[in-house]
Amino acid sequence: MRAPSVYLYAVIPRTYDGLYSPRGLLDMPVALCSKRNLSAAISLIPADAALDEDKGHERVMRQLLAHGAVLPAPVPTTLPAEEGVHELLSRQQRPMLAELHRFQGLIEVRLQVRARRGAAGDRRVHPAGEAAARAAPAPAAGLQLLPAERERDYLLARLSTALRSGGFAVQALPAAGRRDDLCLACLLPSDFLDLFKLTCESLQRHLSPTYELLPSPPMAAADFIRAELFIPAASPVATAASPLAGACHP
Repeated sequence: MRAPSVYLYAVIPRTYDGLYSPRGLLDMPVALCSKRNLSAAISLIPADAALDEDKGHERVMRQLLAHGAVLPAPVPTTLPAEEGVHELLSRQQRPMLAELHRFQGLIEVRLQVRARRGAAGDRRVHPAGEAAARAAPAPAAGLQLLPAERERDYLLARLSTALRSGGFAVQALPAAGRRDDLCLACLLPSDFLDLFKLTCESLQRHLSPTYELLPSPPMAAADFIRAELFIPAASPVATAASPLAGACHP
């Protein structure tokens, strides 16, 4: 039987709090592994376990976020032994502490922009609005509405400008759903969550009814953390892109 792997959820400021003992990935216990001023939330999992779509990761991250600043590890990040976690925390102590200080009080919300499907199928309405689309003359034979790529670029520029003007940091993410989906990672102070929701509601009212805005629940700033923090030199840490990492899902 192969030795279990160490699954790393995130790094937080060192704590002795005993709250971090929920069931995590694959319903395995969660423990804290600490080194100097940092603690890492980990679980021991079977080395060959299938991790896709497991909700245990999200459950642990929600609890960690209640603690304060969180540095989420790329999903999934596994190490062959707990000694690797101690080495990681020791080697990256200073940059991780600096990042924790930088993200203190900040949360991320992923904003998915989805084109609604109607009975007519795949037809889109230009973001300028349905009224403008109805008032416009019928396109000449052979002419098309904006291609999907240009439509997405238009929406990305419009929404990014509006959100940044409200003081929110924004970056585009790959959409893991339908081809015409658009996903934005938004970074904001946790105290500004209500303002962010009001901003999204206002944007929704000004968009064509063809589109809907779907904000995620608040989460740690996974899409703004430097992934290289979790890959120290000459380390056997293994990280890989997960279908749940860095992408929006329905």
